[in-house]
Amino acid sequence: MPTGATRGSSRSDLMLFGKKEEEPQSLRKSKPAEEEVKCGISGCKEAVARSVPVKKAKAVFYGLDPSKRRIHLCKTHYKEFKKKTKGDRDAERWGWN
Repeated sequence: MPTGATRGSSRSDLMLFGKKEEEPQSLRKSKPAEEEVKCGISGCKEAVARSVPVKKAKAVFYGLDPSKRRIHLCKTHYKEFKKKTKGDRDAERWGWN
């Protein structure tokens, strides 16, 4: 580090031999491994595979909490969501909204 420079004062200070320094594990924002998230559909206790926007999930699943932005879905519910929204996703991809 150059004389008089403080850590993080320039972009080159973040590089160490051409590699970017990684954050220590203790500073990373992630959920603890022992905390397993369950599917957001009532009655389902399976592990989460994906999360989707609640606005799009309302078209497939009823009784969702409107105050939340995303809902976690297990593998089987995500598969059902994909099947029922296939036409909407195709139209969106083609620009037919």
